[in-house]
Amino acid sequence: MTSFYPGIVAVKDNYVPVAMCLVGSGNYYYINSNDGVAGPLYRIYHDAVEGEKISSDGIEKVLESYESLLSFINP
Repeated sequence: MTSFYPGIVAVKDNYVPVAMCLVGSGNYYYINSNDGVAGPLYRIYHDAVEGEKISSDGIEKVLESYESLLSFINP
């Protein structure tokens, strides 16, 4: 997830890859270490890299807090 784009660029902006879409797009999902504990979950589109930056419309906030995913886990 960090050996290819957009991960190569995303890690420079403190994005940490946590998941990948296996249904169709292949886009990766990230948290950002600057957001702190329970921060948002982002999707960065694989074609969003422009040079050595991610385009402003290439990052989508999917969840306000990645902790909200925990309610879907069965103990």
